[in-house]
Amino acid sequence: MVSRRNHAAWARGAVAEYNLDPTAGHILLVLATYANHEGWAWPGRSTLMTDTGYSRPTIDRGLSAGFGPPVPSSTSPRPPAGPHGTG
Repeated sequence: MVSRRNHAAWARGAVAEYNLDPTAGHILLVLATYANHEGWAWPGRSTLMTDTGYSRPTIDRGLSAGFGPPVPSSTSPRPPAGPHGTG
């Protein structure tokens, strides 16, 4: 099982590896706090907006910064639910 601490460590390394700007790096670090044991995280934009204080367009730009898969639309299916219903 991967701990949240390991996800946060990966996120900190990814900020430098992908040369992310501070805003995208902040969003990535917040995403890491929501990651399950497989590394999946999909908090809603409103959650990210609350946690970071950023606007929706800023969140969308940060999510599109290239540190992961493309940002899904609100109609895209979520990853399959895990054994504990965490997705």
